[in-house]
Amino acid sequence: ISGTQAQALGLVNSASMDPLSEAYALAQDLTTYCSPASMAVIKGQILRAQSEGFNESADDSFVEMGYAFGRQDLHAALVARVNKTAPEFPGYPLGQ
Repeated sequence: ISGTQAQALGLVNSASMDPLSEAYALAQDLTTYCSPASMAVIKGQILRAQSEGFNESADDSFVEMGYAFGRQDLHAALVARVNKTAPEFPGYPLGQ
């Protein structure tokens, strides 16, 4: 099955003649518009979910969402949205 066929069947989100360029563009988008703290939280959730059941993972996500509303990066994202600019997220401490 080709990438185009997989996309038509809904098995993948997109197909590209230049997947490496698409991967770099996605990475650039993530580093520009996604909070480093949020990315770290998501990575942690994915790692924990591998050894948890659905209910535990869902509970974890609700707890993390509650914490997200108190983080500085939410404010940065909202300001950027209003100003139609790229967000300026605070740095994320290494090792956390």
